[in-house]
Amino acid sequence: MKEIPLPLIKANQAGIVLFVVIALASQQPWWIYALFLIQLAGLAFGPRASLFILLARSALTDERLKRSETQAAELSRFNQTIAVLLLGLSSVFHLAGWSCRDTSPPAWSGWPRWPPWRAIASAVRFTTSTRNGGRCARVRGRTTPDSARMNSLPRPPVPGRCV
Repeated sequence: MKEIPLPLIKANQAGIVLFVVIALASQQPWWIYALFLIQLAGLAFGPRASLFILLARSALTDERLKRSETQAAELSRFNQTIAVLLLGLSSVFHLAGWSCRDTSPPAWSGWPRWPPWRAIASAVRFTTSTRNGGRCARVRGRTTPDSARMNSLPRPPVPGRCV
């Protein structure tokens, strides 16, 4: 199984954080687009093609990399796939004109005027309310509408079964 030295993984993570902070501070989406392309190159061609890993390899000695802890290459690739997917989605949504402030798509896009996340939120709400036969009455410390019925039940909720 192939292993990647942990300082190289940390350098890649630090590069991602640096680019996101710069993008937020400057309010320029081009930093996110550049980060997407950098991470996409690393995902497509391996860790040797990642700009952040190349910079870290030039700054760190081979001896330090050999004696450092390692991480499985499969785990690193999985994490990078998630990062590329999320960066790509955020870039596509920004280019389509969607933003966090206005959850409706632009009128010219032809998409429905309701935000798609409402459908996802409704599905999650339905799943949590019907899970365990409706016995899950507390969601992250808040009381749901089923709590009055739950408080009148003689049996306590099963520990570890509710979110």
